[in-house]
Amino acid sequence: MDKDGLVVETVFSSIKRTLDREYVYLVRLKNIIQEMMLKASFYNKLISI
Repeated sequence: MDKDGLVVETVFSSIKRTLDREYVYLVRLKNIIQEMMLKASFYNKLISI
């Protein structure tokens, strides 16, 4: 592999790692928000009884 190919591979790899981390963070955040909404809904049901 020549020098340019190595640079391209390194840049691509770092971008992929960054996007993977962002995706995992967004999925976790979405799940946390869904859990909070579910708990709030459950709490409101209990209060309205």
